[in-house]
Amino acid sequence: MGVIFKLTQLKNSLKKLNICLVYPGYPPYERESGGIASYVQENVRFLTAMGHNVVVISRAPDISHVIETNTDKTKIIYLPHFLPRICKFFTPLKFNKYGAYFYSYKAYKQLKKIEKENHIHFDVIETSDWGGEGYFFVKKFQDRTIIKCDTPSFISESYNPNNPAYLSSFVKKLEQRTLLNAKNIVTNSKILMQKICAVLHKDLPFTLVQLSIKTTPIKKTKYTNKFSKNNPMKIIFSGRIEERKGIFGLIDAIKQLRKKGLYIELHCFGATTPMKHTDSITLLKNEGYSWLHFYGQIPRDQIIKEYKNYDLCVVPSVFDSFCLTALEAILSKIPTIVSDTTGISDLISDKFLVFSFPRDIISKIKDVYFNYASYARKTDLVLDDLLCETDRANIDRMTYYFKIAKQNNLKSKC
Repeated sequence: MGVIFKLTQLKNSLKKLNICLVYPGYPPYERESGGIASYVQENVRFLTAMGHNVVVISRAPDISHVIETNTDKTKIIYLPHFLPRICKFFTPLKFNKYGAYFYSYKAYKQLKKIEKENHIHFDVIETSDWGGEGYFFVKKFQDRTIIKCDTPSFISESYNPNNPAYLSSFVKKLEQRTLLNAKNIVTNSKILMQKICAVLHKDLPFTLVQLSIKTTPIKKTKYTNKFSKNNPMKIIFSGRIEERKGIFGLIDAIKQLRKKGLYIELHCFGATTPMKHTDSITLLKNEGYSWLHFYGQIPRDQIIKEYKNYDLCVVPSVFDSFCLTALEAILSKIPTIVSDTTGISDLISDKFLVFSFPRDIISKIKDVYFNYASYARKTDLVLDDLLCETDRANIDRMTYYFKIAKQNNLKSKC
């Protein structure tokens, strides 16, 4: 009731804001961005429910011109993933190179155009730290730009020396410059911000907006089932099927465990990108692994209902500095193996659920397999409360939005 009361109070007592969200992969282009797209969808859902006007500027990989769509209280503007070809001798700049810098400028110019043509003023502009997309926003609109700090590649790609570099060194420097210039930073993880500040050699101001998950052990007598050929351990993986997410390392680990006589199945939910990984999955399927299943990408409201059907969730990525999958799995009351390098480790009061991965993933899965009762946990929440918990975080975020808007309003009056 507390959350509902606060939501109602927030909706009725505060003025309506004009908010711009600058994020990649908004549907139907979410295949390339996964979790970021899910976050933006939920944020739009919450903000429009509160009566605010929302504009989303989104990078799209397979369009050549600006596309604009409108829904109730929401305007979605898709910008081309690459810069246009100036002439036949000019190769368009990919986002991964200097194109990130020019894309940020293009998004900034698009926002100015919207304000001018529609005679509106955005109270808050929110963008992520990933890829340096917010560079021009913190440079030109520093006071009203919020950087949502989750996934800076200069941090996440340093977790594991075996990680394939996804973004260029130039883009990583652009990310660093964006954070150094940012006045308003919101993050889920204090641990992540400490790592960022250490790399940048500067104490950055930030506001913590996070979910706090408390877990307690379940009595061992409730979990006495032994895994067997007829009752294998079912592991769920939820995320994009690509090397950076660690899925192929997880498959290799399960291969080794099965050779040792452990009965394990792996069930994978997620889009396959890019094409080279599609070929890898096809090859795995052709090898006839009856224990390996791929279901493709399914809507998030469906995937959160799937966790309860599995015995263990493994989040093998050491690329992501925050992972919603682990949070959803823990709330579903199944043991969860997640990297201790991820920001989610400081959201969980029970450190028993956080493991060091990938250094000892095989031994950790084996340990859970033979000692499942010891790893069973319950939380102070049920999965149905996830949206309520998300809304608690959204309330904190909205309060922060209004703080920024109020500060800027006072400045304009002065």
